Amino acid sequence: MKKCPYCAEDIQDEAIVCKHCGRDLAPAAVVAAAAPTAAPAKKSGGCLKAILVVVGLFIALGVIGRFIPKSAEQTADDSRRGAYLICKQFVEQRLRSPKSAEFPNSSEAQVQPISDGDYEVHAHVDAQNAFGAMIRSTFDCTVKPLPDGKWRLIDLKIDGK
Repeated sequence: MKKCPYCAEDIQDEAIVCKHCGRDLAPAAVVAAAAPTAAPAKKSGGCLKAILVVVGLFIALGVIGRFIPKSAEQTADDSRRGAYLICKQFVEQRLRSPKSAEFPNSSEAQVQPISDGDYEVHAHVDAQNAFGAMIRSTFDCTVKPLPDGKWRLIDLKIDGK
């Protein structure tokens, strides 16, 4: 009788398969060669550390980027874009079929700062009328940015009305 090298149960000397665990048994010479030796040293998680460092750097850059002031040109572009987007919403609220509305890109609209920080937007919209026909209407919209990030509508004229 001998012991199975995998489950340590008693098995016949001539056994080639362990009746307890079902594993194939190698010849004695191979089993002796396969005897446990000193286990190789485990790696200390170098990849995991590298990934954590990279993620930490991205988070740090994101936090630092929030504190870097925008240039005056970037701030003006953001305000112009915001004025255009809010005017689009005010126009859509007054259309018969707002889902059919097609506006030009913000770069195609004329957005000008005017007195007291107000913005004047001149653009057009293609939308369906009451009969379902697509009609192009021009609009002039004047809005004022508020300190809380919202906008106030000062004036809106669609097709001069």
